Amino acid sequence: MIYSLIIITSQMTRFGASSSNCRCDQNFYFETNYGGISVSCLGCNTGQIQSLDGYRCVNPLEPDCPGIKLDIDESGLPLDSFRCLECNSTTSRPGENSCQSCRPFIFAENDNQDITCDNFESGGFVFFENSNIPNNLNSNFPNPTESWLFKEFSLAAYRMCQIAERRNVTACQFLANMWTLNLYSQDALMNDPDNKLVNLFSMENQTAPWLIYPIGLNEYKNQYSSNGIDSQFLTLKLTGKCANSQLELITVEHDLWGGFKRAGPFDITNLQLCNFNQRLNQPNSAPFTITNLFTKCTVSIQRLFEFSDSTETIFYDLYLKFGNGSQVLPLPVNIKQVNQPSNSIYRRFFLFETASSKKSQESKSDYIRFAKSVKLIINHLNRDQAQIYPPIIEIEYDFAKRDEQRMVDLSFEIKYLMDTQSYQQTFFIVFGILAGLAFLWSIIRTWNWNQRAARIILDLVSIFKFFMFLIGSIPNCIILVLSGLSIFWFIIFKSQTSAALFAPQPDQEKIFATFLIIAFVLKLLDLLYLTLLQTSYDIFFIDWEKARYDDKSEKNVLPPINSLNDNFVLKQQVEKQNSISCWRTILIANKWNTFQTMRKTSTAIQMILVIFFLKVLGFESYARTDCEFKKGDNSEYAPYSFILRVGIGSIIFIGVELLQILFYTLFYSRCIQDEIGNFADFCSVSNISVLLLTHSRFGYYIHGRSPTGISDTSFFNLKQGLSKEESDLTFKRGLEMSSDHQIFSAIFPIKLVKEYSKIMTPIIMNSSRFDSKDTFSINKFDNKMLAYTQLNNFFKDFLNNVRLKFIFVYCEF
Repeated sequence: MIYSLIIITSQMTRFGASSSNCRCDQNFYFETNYGGISVSCLGCNTGQIQSLDGYRCVNPLEPDCPGIKLDIDESGLPLDSFRCLECNSTTSRPGENSCQSCRPFIFAENDNQDITCDNFESGGFVFFENSNIPNNLNSNFPNPTESWLFKEFSLAAYRMCQIAERRNVTACQFLANMWTLNLYSQDALMNDPDNKLVNLFSMENQTAPWLIYPIGLNEYKNQYSSNGIDSQFLTLKLTGKCANSQLELITVEHDLWGGFKRAGPFDITNLQLCNFNQRLNQPNSAPFTITNLFTKCTVSIQRLFEFSDSTETIFYDLYLKFGNGSQVLPLPVNIKQVNQPSNSIYRRFFLFETASSKKSQESKSDYIRFAKSVKLIINHLNRDQAQIYPPIIEIEYDFAKRDEQRMVDLSFEIKYLMDTQSYQQTFFIVFGILAGLAFLWSIIRTWNWNQRAARIILDLVSIFKFFMFLIGSIPNCIILVLSGLSIFWFIIFKSQTSAALFAPQPDQEKIFATFLIIAFVLKLLDLLYLTLLQTSYDIFFIDWEKARYDDKSEKNVLPPINSLNDNFVLKQQVEKQNSISCWRTILIANKWNTFQTMRKTSTAIQMILVIFFLKVLGFESYARTDCEFKKGDNSEYAPYSFILRVGIGSIIFIGVELLQILFYTLFYSRCIQDEIGNFADFCSVSNISVLLLTHSRFGYYIHGRSPTGISDTSFFNLKQGLSKEESDLTFKRGLEMSSDHQIFSAIFPIKLVKEYSKIMTPIIMNSSRFDSKDTFSINKFDNKMLAYTQLNNFFKDFLNNVRLKFIFVYCEF
């Protein structure tokens, strides 16, 4: 049967026709005039097919040919039919157009082993099947699936790296990368009872990559602390802008397939996975400046997959140059998964990968593994010699599925750690000493209170007072010690020229923060108790103004309060005793209410100035863990330190407080206004004294008796009296006629206390129940007024008694 003819005509170049742009189907062949202008595809006869070169037809071969199909003989002459060339299964295997030797593709552990063409192939090589390393390493995901990368190349890489004499460097690097992708999981060694893989990548093996340390992280620290590096320790000296030129990071990088990428200086900011997002600013920071650094960003899982699919995975081996660059130290890497602490340390790490979860070369990965947290940890060793431990890299990996729609936090941190145990002990020792002194001071205050309160024996009230005094003293001790320690830490940390002191970490600051909270709570209780005490003090305003009587003989005729049963007599006595104006007393009482909140320093000004210095002028930035003494947002990636915050806050707060005290003492009270002196003058002009009873036998007294003896008078008489006083024609304003001292603290005799209680007890008992209907009834109101008059006369007589004035002690406010 002749097939229809298909003519393909095309314009050829003047150099002749070419069949390279034409191809006939299997049952057609080319016909050409070898330089003509046309090429034809002619059909083959029935039962024939196209030859290998496509220019003729040959008889087909049976489909079960175990070898290679050929249409030429050994001399290269064409044959009419295909023939089957069988390869020697021992030494060769079928190739595309010939038998190919197996020898270049077989790798045997023993050279004396017979080389045969086995059908067990891995990674483009044919191996014997007696391998003790699995060819499908578990990728260590929650739902392990067969990994194309591990299945196809793990065995080839292991066998090509296993024998030192035949070791392929690239195969060893690739095998190291696969174990790193598996996060050094022991699941990859389940068919390796002899630990051949561990021994292959141990630090003793000098011809393969070093991946795993034979000791744990804690033991590594202990050994270095005892022996150092060749009996040497790293020294961290600060030069210039807190930089250290003696220590430098260098890196050796490989790609996924074990190929060498580069070796050279390493920028620590490359470890920040946040930097792949162009919207984030990259911090300008360098390690070994004792500046703690912390960056954090939140990205979506899909954004991570987009970045990983378009970016090559790099494997890092980090080293530290020290001794002016003459020595190199490998840096250990502590690798752990989320919420799974690890004590093992390794050498190689990566930041992200998707290769280990691919099912085929063309497919996309099911999972992504990424470095969720990267930390460069530098521990302090010796303060006096500024020595440090070797830096340790701590990486915490997390994973996610490709179809997840969630956000993850990525962080990078440089942590300078030091043992703060000695500083904590110093804090406790100093606090213990001050607490002991506070205990003794509370005992003294309790004894003093018992004396002032006229208590002879120790009772429950005295014990309660002791605890309240102690509660008020302990916070002062805590704040004093904590402020002193924080100021010391702040000054030394910011001014040091060698690594003598690091900023404490948040977990190390918890003990100090706890004490500050305790101080706040205790001081709050103390203030509440002090407010309660101040609202329970007795205040009496003594009116020295003389009453105007028609019958002076009745001036002192005052029956006892218990015998006053006749309303008419009560009303008559009250009217006689209270015939003078009460407005002076009301004005003094009102002034006293506003005077109680007076302070030598202004709380509002204090807070405003402290916030102004910290926030507006930017002194708060000094509290960042940046060793440079600079302010501003240049160190925005350095986190704040609690200790440094307390230090700079204490310096500014104490400074502003001292400035206010100096301003009030040297200028305001002298040149503008003396609140206490003005109040005492106001009392003298009003002819009223103030008696404040804080205890049963103790209180304070402001002597306000007018030297003229009268204040409820006209403007003319008042002006005349003040003029005489200005001309020193009257007595002094003080309690003693020859003294100007008006403000005293006083201890009252028992007789005064008993008389005061005798007069006030009935009034207090009758006033314990509030009744709006009879509050201003004749009996109750007149009894109160009579009691006031009796107390006023009693205190005037008491103060006029010169023999009792020795109980008053002059107070200087």
